[in-house]
Amino acid sequence: MDNIHPIYAIKQLMIKRELAKDPELANESWDRFLPDFGKKTLSHRRVPHKVSDKSKKVYTPFPPAPEKSKVDKQIESGEYFLGKEAKARAVAQERVESQKQKKEEKLQKREREYVAPEEGEKKKKRKKSEA
Repeated sequence: MDNIHPIYAIKQLMIKRELAKDPELANESWDRFLPDFGKKTLSHRRVPHKVSDKSKKVYTPFPPAPEKSKVDKQIESGEYFLGKEAKARAVAQERVESQKQKKEEKLQKREREYVAPEEGEKKKKRKKSEA
């Protein structure tokens, strides 16, 4: 068997047995009823590699500067030298400001629903043609 599972041979025998019972098909070719196990040849087309940008880039002998750490950023902003209470106060103030902003946005969104639409010319209704 050309690398075909044995269950298909059993299936073929069962089909042949059923076809032998039918007197109309007894003298005909049964090839159209039997499963076809032809080899499937798939085209193995070579897929070209993706072309990357080959343009010359400017050579820089020095590596990029390292990113600043969290502590460095805090020192620059002056937050590093604040006490715990001052930090907590700043965080609370920022939270209150964001809450006010969100509250204002929600209020504007609610008010938009109550604005009357612009009135334009009304479209004339068409009379249905009698059919």
